[in-house]
Amino acid sequence: MKKLLFLFILLLSPMMAKADVVEINGICYNLNNITHEAEVTMNPTLYSGAVDIPSTVIYGDITYDVTSIGIEAFFDCRNLVSVTIPNSVIAILDHAFAGCRSLTTVTIPNSVKYIYWGAFYYCNNLTSIIIPNSVTSIASNTFEKCYSLTSITIPNSVTSIGSLAFKECKSLVSIVIPNSVTQIGMSAFEQCYSLTSITIPNSVTSIRPRSFLDCSSLTTVTIGSGTEIINEYAFGNCPKLTDLYCCAVVVPTIDEVVFYETPIELSTLHVPATSLDAYRNVSPWNKFGAIVPLETQDDYRPFIEDGKVWKLGGRGSASPVQLVEYYYFDGDTIINGKTCKQMMCQRYVTPDHPDYEAFAKIPSLRNVGAWYEEDKKVYFYNAISKQFKMMYNFSLGDNETMLIENYPYVIGPKQTGGLKGFKGVYRDVMWHFDGVPYVNTTWLEGVGSIDGPIKNVYLGYEYYALFMMSCTVGDEVIYLNDEYEDGATPEGARKKRFDFTHTVKIQPKSRIKSEERLRAGDADASGTEQPLYGEYNDLQLGINLDPLDDAYQVRITNESGKVVYEKAINAGSIVALNIDISAYAEGRYTVTVENNQESFTGEFDTQTTGISDAARLNDKDEMINDKTIYNLQGQRLSSLQKGLNIVNGQKIYVK
Repeated sequence: MKKLLFLFILLLSPMMAKADVVEINGICYNLNNITHEAEVTMNPTLYSGAVDIPSTVIYGDITYDVTSIGIEAFFDCRNLVSVTIPNSVIAILDHAFAGCRSLTTVTIPNSVKYIYWGAFYYCNNLTSIIIPNSVTSIASNTFEKCYSLTSITIPNSVTSIGSLAFKECKSLVSIVIPNSVTQIGMSAFEQCYSLTSITIPNSVTSIRPRSFLDCSSLTTVTIGSGTEIINEYAFGNCPKLTDLYCCAVVVPTIDEVVFYETPIELSTLHVPATSLDAYRNVSPWNKFGAIVPLETQDDYRPFIEDGKVWKLGGRGSASPVQLVEYYYFDGDTIINGKTCKQMMCQRYVTPDHPDYEAFAKIPSLRNVGAWYEEDKKVYFYNAISKQFKMMYNFSLGDNETMLIENYPYVIGPKQTGGLKGFKGVYRDVMWHFDGVPYVNTTWLEGVGSIDGPIKNVYLGYEYYALFMMSCTVGDEVIYLNDEYEDGATPEGARKKRFDFTHTVKIQPKSRIKSEERLRAGDADASGTEQPLYGEYNDLQLGINLDPLDDAYQVRITNESGKVVYEKAINAGSIVALNIDISAYAEGRYTVTVENNQESFTGEFDTQTTGISDAARLNDKDEMINDKTIYNLQGQRLSSLQKGLNIVNGQKIYVK
């Protein structure tokens, strides 16, 4: 009798759950009366058009938090066009949007931690999607048969990509897998016919079977140094493969049919120079047409450099930028036998700043410390403890730990791209407290923390929140976040903008969009969009170099054709140039940025500097006693320098 009663309760349980399904404003929810949580569920009449899911719903005088999109909630809703998911949702369950063939856009908030099996399966009109950095895994079949998907952003939080996750994403052109990923499932990118390049990070140790089978447009593959095993048919039937870069020093174990029907005898294999013979003696690696050494590249840029200037802003409610600071090194000093660079700070505070009264009492120019760098380790001298403290160790590898003040900090993997205003290498650094990740910061090689060179989670010398705006060495800008530029630009110095005219001289570069993409309806494929722009005022000319990825020559000529500025640059590491034009004569100037394949040309006008002849000096060493001297970057000077100086608020030009 007890068994029958138990069976009867089990049979009733689905009906008991269904009793809590309600419809509110056209959306059906499964309500949990205990936790007061709501789950979006199936609507018998199917959803259509645009659906905006609220974060909370009220039913029977009770407020429910909408925390999940249920199993098959929008399954086969063929007329559903877009969905907005609120910040309260934590999980998107199995096949939640599968078969939504008209769905073009989905907004996934940072609250979502779990996207389950086949969530967007066969959403064949979905063109792009951004996975938030709260998600740790992409489940099996998640985006399978999303035929129109051209781009996807995978964050550094993702550690695994499930089997068939992107199978038959026929329009996907390229994808960068972050260094956080350790597992890529079987057939994850099989039949991605438009995929032209793939980068597999160092963190992946095994490439599963059929991972990139039938990727018929794949030309370039980069395999990280951590790969140990490559399984069967992983790169099978990739007829256009021309270059495979394998960074593993120890030759990965590889199945004979990894490159099935792929003409690797026509391809080039790039491997570490020390491992050339090892690859040449193992099949099927030795079947490549050419095996050549990888180019060595030192992407490290010293944190301490002469002429380096940081520009920082303070966060506040009244305006994006409440104050602007200039940090710079002011000569060498010897401390405890170490040759250090001395960092100075110039603070400007606007009268409308909420802490103006307090800040106004602080000297505008003050010494904030001394630094030195050795073996890619950065040390800061603490004037209170009279000791050097290590601030960062750029020589550490992935997941290694460094101790600061006896606290462990775990180093994240090297990353490139995806960080606004920076082209170099950066890492996330996580402070662990009692074994639990507690505080995270991001360190940029050659720049420091994105919160500024001295504001950091380790020592916290500054008591107000900062954010990095730019970092320059001379006229080279190696970091530039211009999002808050208007709030930081002084009144009367608003910049004028001009676009460069782009000319292809020999053949299109890789970033010039292909005819195939043009025929596929890519609005940006024509290449008509101006990739460069310039900004200028009476003092400076700024050239945006973000789109460039090669070595270029920059030249400025006046109306008579005379060259007044010329510089060879590596645009792969520099995001912009800031050129001093304060001494330029009034007139029109032409700027050219070019290499042997392409050229960018723009023009700008300068007005008279307004500096009287009486204020011009012939000797830069001539001193002006008892005067306060600054350069245009706000740095205090001990003597006049060539070019424009600010002396007691007046402009002084030295020839």
